[in-house]
Amino acid sequence: MSRSVPVPAGRGLSFVQVAAGYRHTCATDALGQAYCWGNNSVGQASDGTLATQLQPTRVSIGAVATIAVGFDHSCAVGVDSALSCWGFNGSGQDGDGTTDNLPTPTYVGQHL
Repeated sequence: MSRSVPVPAGRGLSFVQVAAGYRHTCATDALGQAYCWGNNSVGQASDGTLATQLQPTRVSIGAVATIAVGFDHSCAVGVDSALSCWGFNGSGQDGDGTTDNLPTPTYVGQHL
């Protein structure tokens, strides 16, 4: 069984969950706030830009229960069971019915 241990992240942040992708990383803090950083060429850092983020950048999404990171995309399940995804979407992996990259979280359904 794994357990969450806060990891100091500078700038006053502590993370309890971390997920690493190919060129970006996302994490959540004890309040369920999500942050991403690293390569952002297809929106995987979720800040609405395509600029590389060298520091954790807050994801504009409600409180997160869990976060998962793929090659260049991410998905999070909110405490309300809402599933949102962002980043590379060339094969439709973000689940919004398109192949357009998503630079900000996009609601794609409910986690049951």
